[in-house]
Amino acid sequence: MTSGVEFFNWKLSPANPVTVMDIRYGILKKIRQPDIHSAIHLGMIRQGWNRGRFGRDELCFSAGEIYLTSPWEPHQTIESGGAALLLVTLDIVS
Repeated sequence: MTSGVEFFNWKLSPANPVTVMDIRYGILKKIRQPDIHSAIHLGMIRQGWNRGRFGRDELCFSAGEIYLTSPWEPHQTIESGGAALLLVTLDIVS
């Protein structure tokens, strides 16, 4: 595991393999600690923008764009400009 990366347990199971969250960041300038887990994220930016780090890449997504986070890929939110996003988390490992 990469130093400074926190393991996050979504507590998903074969009986409950998916969670859907409606997230609203507002204006965010504080860098969140990176995390890692066995689940996949499918994020859909509904308004504003969100900048994050995925592995070694830093990417910015705007309203209407979609991103995918792979299992065991370190990722973090760096900054947000009023982002509202729908986050679907699916654990295919369980």
